Amino acid sequence: MSASRKAIDLLKAIEERATKPYDDQTGKDISSWVKGATIGYGHLIIKNDWGLYKNGITKAEALALFRKDLSPYENKVKNSVTANITQNEFDAMLILILTFNIGKAGFAGSSILKLVNRRKAEWNIYSRNVYKKW
Repeated sequence: MSASRKAIDLLKAIEERATKPYDDQTGKDISSWVKGATIGYGHLIIKNDWGLYKNGITKAEALALFRKDLSPYENKVKNSVTANITQNEFDAMLILILTFNIGKAGFAGSSILKLVNRRKAEWNIYSRNVYKKW
C-alpha cells in the first residue's frame, strides 16, 4: 500500500512547493545554507547537499524529491501496522507522521499505532472468532 492521490495532494497543499531554498524557521528565501534550509515540499537540505539545491529546482524535481522523501514513511506505516487497514486509514497515519513531525521512530511507539492494531484485533475476536495478540 502507498499514499493515495488524495493524501499526496493534501500533503503537497500543507507543505506548499518551493522551487527556491528557504529557511523553514523564518519562511524567507536564503542564498547560503542554514540549519533548517528547505526546498520542494518540505525537504530539509543537509549541508553537504547545499550545492545541489542552492540555485533552485523545477516543479518536476520538487515532486520527485517529495516522492523520494515520502517512501520511507510509507514503508514505516506498512511495516508497523499489523492489522488490515483501509486506504484512508493508511493515508491518515501517513499524514499524522508527516504533519505532526512525530517521525518514523515516534510513530513506532505512538498511541495511535497501538490503538489501531488493538482495535482491529478486538474486532477480529468479536466478528471472526480470531484470537490474536496485538
